[in-house]
Amino acid sequence: MVSDRDSGAHYSIRQLTEDDVALYREIRLEGLKKYPASFGSSYETEAQQPVSWFKEQAENAIIIGGFRDTALMGVAGIYLRPEPKLSHKCVLFGMYVRLEAQGSGLAKELAESVIERVKSSVEEILLTVAVSNIAAVKLYTNIGFIEYGMEPRSLKVGDEYHDQLMMRLPV
Repeated sequence: MVSDRDSGAHYSIRQLTEDDVALYREIRLEGLKKYPASFGSSYETEAQQPVSWFKEQAENAIIIGGFRDTALMGVAGIYLRPEPKLSHKCVLFGMYVRLEAQGSGLAKELAESVIERVKSSVEEILLTVAVSNIAAVKLYTNIGFIEYGMEPRSLKVGDEYHDQLMMRLPV
């Protein structure tokens, strides 16, 4: 899944705004369609949602985008838990980098940027990742995430089951 197609490319990393919602919807649907085993949601479910639904999702999270010129090449999100007993931790979700930007370091930049934005307000960042997604597991491990469990048959795509690693980053 990782390539060197765009090595050395420079990206502008920033939090997505209301003006980016259509771009976010497009890249999110692309990721869900190309890598269904990597996301808990499905293309079929989210493709039916209007742009306003994606705007609401973006308002309830911190979503960082990596841009090359005006093209959105990758995204990563953090969902902060509003419940008092859970507010000490958050969830990294929705990491996706377009094929032409894979291997360029963009995924690491996105993850580090979104982590930097929340590390002073949480104690721990959680995520799940498909066991089969070797590149993502390696990325998260290199950033400092620690595996704390595995959920067998976590996702079912068609007739195929996919195990998920549960990882945490103490901050």
